[in-house]
Amino acid sequence: MRRKELSMSASSPENFIKIFNGHFELTHAEVAVLSQFMLVHLALKKARIQVNAFSTDMKKRVARRMGKSNYHTLNTYIKALADKGAITKIEGGYAFHEWLEPTGEREILIKLT
Repeated sequence: MRRKELSMSASSPENFIKIFNGHFELTHAEVAVLSQFMLVHLALKKARIQVNAFSTDMKKRVARRMGKSNYHTLNTYIKALADKGAITKIEGGYAFHEWLEPTGEREILIKLT
């Protein structure tokens, strides 16, 4: 079977997520939360830090960025994101669905099989 690759630019993680949102059916709030976790993930990846973006410390950072006083409120969104398949529970946290795994900061590479 032939593989095809499609490359397009994305101005933000939020726009990146919206490309695939027809499949996941996320609410605006869920997209906003997931995009913040994606920004954290990209920053950790760029710094080569081996910490899950959904760890407690990273949840605290995301909550501060979003102006939430209690990071525990993000757990409701994380559960919804997992229920809708946008993230998957793994050992030590969560992983993005393979379609949502960012390959770069400004470019999206979509592989079709």
